[in-house]
Amino acid sequence: MTQSVLLPYIYGLDLSKNVFETTDQFPNALQDMCNLRWLELNRTNVARLPEYVSKLKSLEKLNLSHNNLPDVPICLNDLSSLRSLSLRDNHVSASQISARLFDIPDLSVLDLSRNNLQTFPKDIENAKGLTVLNLSSNQYDKQKTLSFLLSKS
Repeated sequence: MTQSVLLPYIYGLDLSKNVFETTDQFPNALQDMCNLRWLELNRTNVARLPEYVSKLKSLEKLNLSHNNLPDVPICLNDLSSLRSLSLRDNHVSASQISARLFDIPDLSVLDLSRNNLQTFPKDIENAKGLTVLNLSSNQYDKQKTLSFLLSKS
């Protein structure tokens, strides 16, 4: 079998600890993995994802931990099957999170720990399916955090 025949049958891919500092360094074959359910890209030095990641419509779990992402990539907003997203230990701030991320209906696990969050992400209350939210080890203003928690009860 040739490589292109196998790619649609791959359900999980771990590319952790490979270096993808630019989008050109990502394997182009990734865009042909139409049935990919989980993708591990932790510790890859990624600062930006290629746009074709938005075409991975079957993706349910994405781990982007321990990278150099300054924001939540916009291409993730189109991953309607996404259930679990880890952005632990990046450089994300609340203003760099698209409100559309919280409209993904099946998103139930979101890890934004160890980032540059100073306030709660805007529109997080729209994440109706969210059951696990990790916001630990950020730089929250205690007064703003307390007022957010009290105003939502």
